[in-house]
Amino acid sequence: MFKISRLIVGSLFISLTGCEVFHQCYCPPPPEHRAAIGAYPAQVPPVPYGRKVVLVGGVFDIIHHGHLEFLEVAKKQGDYLVVALEPDVFVQRHKHRDPVHNQLQRAEILSRLAVVDQVVMLSPMHGYNDYLRLVEMVRPQVIAVTEGEPHLKEKEKQAAHVGAKVSTVMMRDNEFSTRNILSHLCLKVVRQDAVTY
Repeated sequence: MFKISRLIVGSLFISLTGCEVFHQCYCPPPPEHRAAIGAYPAQVPPVPYGRKVVLVGGVFDIIHHGHLEFLEVAKKQGDYLVVALEPDVFVQRHKHRDPVHNQLQRAEILSRLAVVDQVVMLSPMHGYNDYLRLVEMVRPQVIAVTEGEPHLKEKEKQAAHVGAKVSTVMMRDNEFSTRNILSHLCLKVVRQDAVTY
């Protein structure tokens, strides 16, 4: 009873005076956001009923401004964002480097972003039919991509298969690529090493 009275008095005090110190001392912090994490194909969490699901895919190794903007714009296409997260072997095969963060670490980072509702860690995929099965499991209403998506035709077929649409939500911004960030960091290290010698 005393705790509730204190909370009511505190809320009234904050609204009348705007005193943030009181707010910080007596109001509990908001709950920490954590998106559901699952593994394809065995443990894909179910999507809550009645939600407009948007599916995006990618590596998301070093989260940067371009990633955040893409995820935010994609989420606006619906109200439940599912990220299909490529495995480490995909990074090695297609990006020709080892990932900075392994797949589980990348999933954990994404799960803490408020815009992400679910992360699906993909196993190594072997072409169109594997991705089609993923789309059948998630059943999105929208598959969001960036302009210049190299697999656009395949994604359009997969979307049509479940009655979804593909939406190009933004242009690809190569300025904010993981490759550019890594190159920039390497140049800084090389320059610093040259100065110290």
